[in-house]
Amino acid sequence: MRMRVFWVLANAVLLVAMGMPLPAASLSFAADFDAEFDPLAGVAHASITLTPDSGRVNQLDLKMPPAHYTKISGDGQIKRAGDRLIWSVPKIGGTLRYDVNIDNRRDNGAFDARMTADWVIVRGDDLFPPAVMRAVKGSEARSRLRIGLPKGWSDRETGYKLASDGRFIVVNPKQRFDRPVGWIAAGNLVTRSEKIDQIDFRVTGPAREGFDRIAILSMLRIATPDAIEAFGRVPDKVLIVGAGDPMWRGGLAGPRSFWLHADRRLQSENGTSPLLHELMHTLTGIHGADREDWIAEGLAEYYSIELSRRSGLLSEKLAERALRSLRKRGAAVKTLQATHSSGERTARAVGVFADLDAEIREKSQGKYSLDNVTRSLMKLDEVSIGDIERTVSKLIGSSDSLRGL
Repeated sequence: MRMRVFWVLANAVLLVAMGMPLPAASLSFAADFDAEFDPLAGVAHASITLTPDSGRVNQLDLKMPPAHYTKISGDGQIKRAGDRLIWSVPKIGGTLRYDVNIDNRRDNGAFDARMTADWVIVRGDDLFPPAVMRAVKGSEARSRLRIGLPKGWSDRETGYKLASDGRFIVVNPKQRFDRPVGWIAAGNLVTRSEKIDQIDFRVTGPAREGFDRIAILSMLRIATPDAIEAFGRVPDKVLIVGAGDPMWRGGLAGPRSFWLHADRRLQSENGTSPLLHELMHTLTGIHGADREDWIAEGLAEYYSIELSRRSGLLSEKLAERALRSLRKRGAAVKTLQATHSSGERTARAVGVFADLDAEIREKSQGKYSLDNVTRSLMKLDEVSIGDIERTVSKLIGSSDSLRGL
């Protein structure tokens, strides 16, 4: 022990002598998230417990609309300001307690969060809402999630690893306040899992909902190696949650997880793949900046075809036919900029990315491709057309494919 301390001090002295800055000390605090599902009441009894260590949280400013979050209480001072809740955390730490109304219907009447007597499907983002944290400088959370099950429920799944104490280890590298996000399913579930390369895939949902777990895993077994080769860094676990009506009839990706309705085809007639589209969102985490949603949606749709082609799920002929079909669909679109990318706008974006990939390959003589651009974009919180132009410029100079967008 004395020798280890000696070498740590000696290295620090050497860094100072060389004029190099010392590495920043890592300050931490414990953040324990708890959700107890109550089917009879239709709510989750939730709490956030913060315990100081070398770091400490002074205040959380949470987005908690009163229609969705009720029965709020806790240690320290709590103030409401419209949809915001300001929690001043005691110096010794404390707990914020509240109920969350689970069921949520979209405008078309379908649920994107629902709890029955037998199961619940909801996003962690809703159970533990976004928060602006004020803390001792350099403080980062060590976060854990506990899911409490009512009597008769047997299972729970998230996109996080399960620790030996029965809690999920919550890690979000881009955040200092790691809160549980992505999809959560609990209740009487049927789950199938498989380790494909370095990703632990878990496909789950309520029984007797027509969700084809084995077909999903079979397709992932074929396509995942090419996805990993294309994108490089990927999460170590991905949860796929599905069910039938009256749940929302679409796909929706989140961190380490995504939703897919049981009736969605894994490979559509037009050659695109809803499964690989949502997988691409989850693996890359790319989000478009304001009015740049076409970037994330266009890349996801393009790679749903491209990964199918590379892995042999689609022949070259069918992949080219899929691209021609999308070019035709998006031909009348005059601008890609919009808050939400429509089907036609996404179709045009696919054509842009297909052209860009071909241009990069040609100008770099095969050294680079759109994969290199995508890996760079994955490092950004939000992506704009300017980010793409700068990234491409480093590889091949100015791009004809991006001109006029």
